[in-house]
Amino acid sequence: MRLKIPQDYRDGFEKLITASDAQVESLHTALQSAPPSIQFEDLIKYVCSAASGIDSSDAELAVRTLVSLYALKGSTGADIPQLVDDVYQAASEEFGDMAVDAGQRFKGRLQRLLSIGGALDTVSKAARVLYDHERVFTGARVLTDVRAVFGADVEKDPVGTVIVEMLRIQYQEHGEEKNFYVAMDPSDLSEFRETLDRADKKTQTLRSVLSRVNLEYLNPA
Repeated sequence: MRLKIPQDYRDGFEKLITASDAQVESLHTALQSAPPSIQFEDLIKYVCSAASGIDSSDAELAVRTLVSLYALKGSTGADIPQLVDDVYQAASEEFGDMAVDAGQRFKGRLQRLLSIGGALDTVSKAARVLYDHERVFTGARVLTDVRAVFGADVEKDPVGTVIVEMLRIQYQEHGEEKNFYVAMDPSDLSEFRETLDRADKKTQTLRSVLSRVNLEYLNPA
């Protein structure tokens, strides 16, 4: 499998190459003990507080890069030794050929870090399950308008007004941010609120069921 280092992860790969053995060991220990979560931010926050001898910014770059590699491993089904070789080749093309000892050290680090599983595996898998949809909700806003209603003679004052609630749904589709607008009146808004309340109650019920069977709920919020 021929890989290319994405620009967004270039600095993270560089940190994994240039970090000291002590820093990598501290990072490895922190990742091994990290609790399960589906949020990058939760994992990063834990690792930054648990890892010693490495700057928080460097730890964050490394963790984000590792999560991307776990996601790649899961989506392609590649075994760890093959993925290590492919990543090493891509890194050599991006940063230039490494000395033999530096290359072996980098491969060894990748092998160890990609074998941790745990929170790294959970984050990458749960995120794929949660967000593997054609469209993913990213935000919403209700814009309220007062619109005038005129009679037959538009030169006279309006005969009344109506209130329009414009619901804007923000979502991501194929990596692109998009918006969808729906006009609602106040009664529609009330019905929509009741629907959301009902959905929230169903979620709470399911969480209770999961708790009774000791199945952990990985809260995305």
